Amino acid sequence: MATIPFAELLEDVRNRYHDDPQKAQAWLQAVAQTQRREYEAQAEAQRKQAKAQYDAEYEAGRRHAQAAEDTIALGHFVESGAHLVYNPATKKVYFSDAEAAAAREAALRAALSVGERH
Repeated sequence: MATIPFAELLEDVRNRYHDDPQKAQAWLQAVAQTQRREYEAQAEAQRKQAKAQYDAEYEAGRRHAQAAEDTIALGHFVESGAHLVYNPATKKVYFSDAEAAAAREAALRAALSVGERH
């Protein structure tokens, strides 16, 4: 079985089926325009997805590099003889016992004042 494009049929055959070349051309243009819009939308979606992935990977790399720099800086700080105090109440590291105690007291005061309000 062979297929022949409708436009290649004899004119009398096309007329028998009410062929209108202008309508056919307009329809083909509309189909082409719809396909072009769909392609452009897909391309834009892919571009946005690629950019989001790149941004996420870049941010993860930046955070990793910052964490490495912070760790190195902390190592140099401790090697220089610095004194660090971890306070389990505030879950933070302080540079002195006095700073840790002051933060602990402030956290306790804040917790007590919230408890008194209720």
